[in-house]
Amino acid sequence: MIGEIILQPTAIKDIREIFIYLSEQTYSEEFAEKYVEKIIGQIEILSFFPGIGRSVNIGELISEKLRCLILGEYAIYYERDKQKIEIIHIWHSRKIPLGFDE
Repeated sequence: MIGEIILQPTAIKDIREIFIYLSEQTYSEEFAEKYVEKIIGQIEILSFFPGIGRSVNIGELISEKLRCLILGEYAIYYERDKQKIEIIHIWHSRKIPLGFDE
């Protein structure tokens, strides 16, 4: 088990935006809250299984530290080392992250 999970400010912002978007699209804050809880649950699982996400290509390089875990239509991007996991972004799968493999 890895000791610490750190949510970067970008990831916190993404979670808020996902909540707002789902609330508006479904007209249900309850649905949005449950979906955000699923995201948080997947992040917590990473502390036990940090390697379950796939490696992410950055240009022609493959980073072993930078990984991506898919949850439905969303992708959780994170970096890991022996002491911690840093959640960098949580993006809809249609959104192409800048600097990531297209």
